[in-house]
Amino acid sequence: MRLPNPLAFELQDVAQNSALQRAQEAEAALREELREARGQLQHQAEDAKRAREADEAAVAAEASIMQDRLAQMHGGTWFDKVAFRRQVKQERFVRLSFDLQRIEWGQSQQGPLKVLPVAAIIRVDYGDASRSFRCFEFGRPGKPEPGFCLSISTPSRSLDLIAFSERDIEAWVLGLNEVVPYRPERQRFTAQEFLLRRSLLRLEFADGCGGSGDLDPENEDDAASAGTGAGSRGMSNACAGMEQMRNGMRRLMPRYRG
Repeated sequence: MRLPNPLAFELQDVAQNSALQRAQEAEAALREELREARGQLQHQAEDAKRAREADEAAVAAEASIMQDRLAQMHGGTWFDKVAFRRQVKQERFVRLSFDLQRIEWGQSQQGPLKVLPVAAIIRVDYGDASRSFRCFEFGRPGKPEPGFCLSISTPSRSLDLIAFSERDIEAWVLGLNEVVPYRPERQRFTAQEFLLRRSLLRLEFADGCGGSGDLDPENEDDAASAGTGAGSRGMSNACAGMEQMRNGMRRLMPRYRG
């Protein structure tokens, strides 16, 4: 009879224990991977939820702002209306009808009103692209700031307006984006683009580089003399900085066309 080999039994036990240990380690590693994957999925779900809530909040905030703009347009706004035939500015009360179908304006809130159908609007020009600003070019007196100018055009006429405040022009330019029917040839003007464009117009209109020539003629020689040396270099640096800012803003937002 053959006696059992103790060494063989011992080696077999060691192999079994080693295999069991490896299996347990593999199971633990798999559990850790599953735990990490579950944690990542949970984080992704939480991030997606926060992003969705942020988007919904942004949409709700924009909708609230849009309602405020429409409410202002319904309530009416005083503008200077440019009359091209008589080359004058006339103060007019302008409002959007509650059914969003007409832009109405007149000399008073209660008096007879003229009407421009919203469905007939083909262009909304803002700033230096508007007729209300361009009609004051070539040195004509009373030139307004371009950031306050707005022209609403149909195939047969245009309503050319100059606002009295930035709030009014913002409400009407951005409000008309939502009211006027979409046309492929008419670029929509987002709030960010409007703010960039208005800032650029403000820089371009401000005195400084390529100024508007507001110096008294009798003092032009003195001003030219004073512009030499350190003062001239400082002005040159300021002009260069403003030009860089303008160029950067132009790259962020192309020139607006109604």
